[in-house]
Amino acid sequence: MAQGVERSADQVADAVDYVCRYVEQVRAVLAAEGSAGVLDVVISALQNGEDPRASLEDLHRALRVAGDALGIYGHARGLTPAGVDRYARPEAVFLCPRNEYPCARFAWPSSGVIPRCKISDEPLRRDTVG
Repeated sequence: MAQGVERSADQVADAVDYVCRYVEQVRAVLAAEGSAGVLDVVISALQNGEDPRASLEDLHRALRVAGDALGIYGHARGLTPAGVDRYARPEAVFLCPRNEYPCARFAWPSSGVIPRCKISDEPLRRDTVG
């Protein structure tokens, strides 16, 4: 991990969410530089339930070197779902299936199909917000 960089759990979750959502685009950027293996290390850590922080830092740096000025952490900003009133009645939502090192990805129920994690291919877990 880069010296002096301490990421919060929310920043890490948002970074994992970004990787999950844009895994193919991230791979394409890195492949152009010959450094796609850095992404594979992140994916492996997530699949094995390991702490992804160090590998996410490496991925962040690799993307910046490849010309993506924002890297992982510049794109992942800790946004909350628009229109969610924390005082409203609970609403169903699908979240990351991982208990350790979950990502911030979420999906609203629609069409009766449970979305799947792009890293583990597990179904997202149903929860409530609000």
